[in-house]
Amino acid sequence: MFDTVRAMKHTFALKALTQHAHELEPGNPASMFSVIALLAIHISSMTEIALRPECSDEDRKNLLKKIQDQSTQIADVTVLLDHLVRAHTSTDVLTRVHNRAYFDTALDAAMKTSSMTGGDLALLAFDIDHFKQVNDTYGHAAGDQVLRVFARQIQRGLKDGDLVARYGGEEFMALLSGVTQEQALKIAERLRAKVQSRPARPDMPAITVSIGVTMHTASDTAEAFKARADRALYQAKANGRNGVAHVSSTPPKAKTPKTCHRARAQAQRKLGM
Repeated sequence: MFDTVRAMKHTFALKALTQHAHELEPGNPASMFSVIALLAIHISSMTEIALRPECSDEDRKNLLKKIQDQSTQIADVTVLLDHLVRAHTSTDVLTRVHNRAYFDTALDAAMKTSSMTGGDLALLAFDIDHFKQVNDTYGHAAGDQVLRVFARQIQRGLKDGDLVARYGGEEFMALLSGVTQEQALKIAERLRAKVQSRPARPDMPAITVSIGVTMHTASDTAEAFKARADRALYQAKANGRNGVAHVSSTPPKAKTPKTCHRARAQAQRKLGM
């Protein structure tokens, strides 16, 4: 006999999936959504026919076979859709680089790997200089274009396996694995020059960027790591913007007060040293 409950579950699930898919990513994977919608319509139609009293057992059996075959196709398509949804939820819509949530998750994983293997890990914090002036002078559409071009320049300037994300507004972060401090600073300087060399639009001057650099240590928490990169970024801005600054991952040694130096010298003189 025809399993009407299974057929109805297929129908309702597919309709819900189709509706949800359209809400998630309008315009990009239209062909994938069309396949889902078409298969859902087919299964719904076959279910409706199978539930009719005049439908013979043989016809129901054939319809069930077709529903099962198309359900297999649905399973294949939904695997692809799952990848699409994951990409959607991890990507900044405007710039098409990763978003903050994805970056924070990836940062935790990279830090654990670095601590276990002892591999180098650098964190770069970027802030577009005077970005508010771009919006005020040329409009928000121009500001959006600046963000898109900037993100693309940074992404193309990094090697495969490095990660760049829009962290908020005009602030971006990049995670570089397998680079020393010296290499990270050279990369940051190269990216700074690259950004300055190309205006986002012909009618606009080139933008500049301030970049903070720091290296990971095994004792770091994610918040401490990011805070240190932020301090380096603020230092770059304090130095006049359009530059690169570095904050060491090891705290500076405490300076011995001069009074201690004097006391030690006096004691040594008394002892004839």
